[in-house]
Amino acid sequence: MMEENRTFAYRNGIQHNSVAKKAGGPDIVIPASSSICTSINGAVRINKSDDFAKPYISVATSLKQSADKYQDHPALSYKIEDKWTNISYQQFYKSVQTVAKAFLKLGLEKYHSVCILGINSPEWLLSSFGAMMAGGIQAGIYTTNSAEACLHCLKKSYANIVVVQNTQQLEKILQVRDQAPLLKAIIQIEGTPSYPDVLSWKQLVEIGEKESNEQLEKALQNTAVNECCAILFTSGTTGLAKGVMLSHDNIVFTAKAIHGLVNFKEKCERVLTYLPLSHIAEQIILCLTLQIGGTIYFADANVLKGTLIDNLKAVKPTIFFGVPRIWEKIKEGIEAKVKSAPVIKKWLLYGTSSVMIHKYKHLSNGYSMPLMNKIPAVFQYLVCNKIKDGLGLSECRYFFSGAAPIMLDTKEFFAGIDIPICEAYGMTESCGPITIASPICCMMKCAGKQLPHIELNIKKTTYDEEGEICSYGRHVFMGYVDDLDKTKESIDDDGRLHTGDLGKIDPHFGLLITGRLKDIIITAGGENIPTGLIEETIKSELPIISNVVLIGDARKYLTVLITLKSLIDKNNGAPLDELDNVTKQWCKQVGATNIETVSDVIQKKPKEVYHAIEAGITIANKKATSNAQKVQKFRILPKDFSIPSGEMGPTMKVKRQVVLDRYKDVIEEMYQE
Repeated sequence: MMEENRTFAYRNGIQHNSVAKKAGGPDIVIPASSSICTSINGAVRINKSDDFAKPYISVATSLKQSADKYQDHPALSYKIEDKWTNISYQQFYKSVQTVAKAFLKLGLEKYHSVCILGINSPEWLLSSFGAMMAGGIQAGIYTTNSAEACLHCLKKSYANIVVVQNTQQLEKILQVRDQAPLLKAIIQIEGTPSYPDVLSWKQLVEIGEKESNEQLEKALQNTAVNECCAILFTSGTTGLAKGVMLSHDNIVFTAKAIHGLVNFKEKCERVLTYLPLSHIAEQIILCLTLQIGGTIYFADANVLKGTLIDNLKAVKPTIFFGVPRIWEKIKEGIEAKVKSAPVIKKWLLYGTSSVMIHKYKHLSNGYSMPLMNKIPAVFQYLVCNKIKDGLGLSECRYFFSGAAPIMLDTKEFFAGIDIPICEAYGMTESCGPITIASPICCMMKCAGKQLPHIELNIKKTTYDEEGEICSYGRHVFMGYVDDLDKTKESIDDDGRLHTGDLGKIDPHFGLLITGRLKDIIITAGGENIPTGLIEETIKSELPIISNVVLIGDARKYLTVLITLKSLIDKNNGAPLDELDNVTKQWCKQVGATNIETVSDVIQKKPKEVYHAIEAGITIANKKATSNAQKVQKFRILPKDFSIPSGEMGPTMKVKRQVVLDRYKDVIEEMYQE
């Protein structure tokens, strides 16, 4: 057994357990007695598994294996003055080494982090892998964070170094750096820093190029696969973000397990990275891409402000992952074009949709279509292929949705144009997906089968088949940094992850998600009501609604806050007052004229609009399982939710508590009437 020499140190008033070990890394396993750990310098016992993904390897070794295997094949591709520039696998690996050596020279210590505050870019990935290769920890910070939130991340991850995108992000760090005593260096990616003690990216590279490999080799020899290499901050709706600790084995295992479930092709896949790299979904997709010799393309800075389709057309990805709001936006764009199309084209599209939906329904029921195989092929050629080409998805083979539940009517819409969306279910604490649905489940509320070599079960609280979704395996996170109580709420004594989500397992299709424990409203009458199902039902009945928030905790009846679909400011992604074309057309159809903005709706209160919304809610109420689950009142909010205005997190999930706090007066008014 490897010898250990344990010493104790106090940093910021918190006791940490340091481990000095003999050389043997980077792929050794430190003996550990527990499957949970909340000390940033601790280790965990690797959960039991079979021989899959063995021998255990670190992130650095995984990257080296890819560099040796794929060599000159492009790993990264990004635009410089409208021209794509490629970085090969060997070049990428050498650049990671250079950045790692520079970090060590600047004072990066083991069990300390490099925080990265920037948009998706090659420099972001180089910083991330460089930190992990140097024996440190990578910790992404969302660019939407305030200075105070950035400080929390710096302190929670024991940051020695922070990499910022530009002057705007730099200013946040400069405001708080005096309160982060462990911080030793700041690097700015874009431009020339105007502060003498801030380094440019060019200077960082020059530092690394001058260094020998000696310190880097020592750092690698001191690395173990069951230690923390990444901290991801949850985008929670209340309080300060928790720091989720992931080990080398968590990341390498999960990426391999995804490949074990989905038949990706080596050296063939193209991925557009555009969702925040601070989120686990994007990180694990890119780690997977690098494992299989794929190419990562970086979207432009305005990708979430209106240029997504342009980016997709330029890249033609073979794998596309979108959060539900992204899929909804694409759907709205297609619907808007269809409304202005000639009658013959509308007829052709509706006919195609009917045939393709029929096809996928048959497939989901286990039936083949021998007599109709040629008919869908004709419609695919005439209609579906043209639509996919217009979206930049003509060469895409895998369509995924995750990070939040996607509405069934959205999945059905895309199935109708031969884009079968595979829903993935997981969380930061599971290092990404626990389950991934197959294309034949694209017409169902199904999250699919679990990844190979992990366990999935339901902790039943009643005699019903429904219960809390739990999972066990090498994908389960180490713990929350310095928060043992919260960690024990998520991981039990057997190392099993409790997700807080409700579901049941279908023997044929896998996991069916039915709700979330924390999103249960308990009315004044004691009725337990799941928020998601009611909100989704109302949205499906009213195409003009962008977001719905159900209210009713400790109340006598249910109400909802709704936002209308509006245009988006392409400069900052914030919602505008002007309604989108779909909503304007809908208003005209119900008889409300001269309605152009959200303000028009709220101030003029056109009875036609309000009566139509009431009618939609009434239809939704007919699907309720009890009178207690029927919505009695609604209010239209003055603007849609967005990331810049704070009601949404980085993956466009609504921050319920933020909405409740911001519109508490509106809520109280509904219950005082």
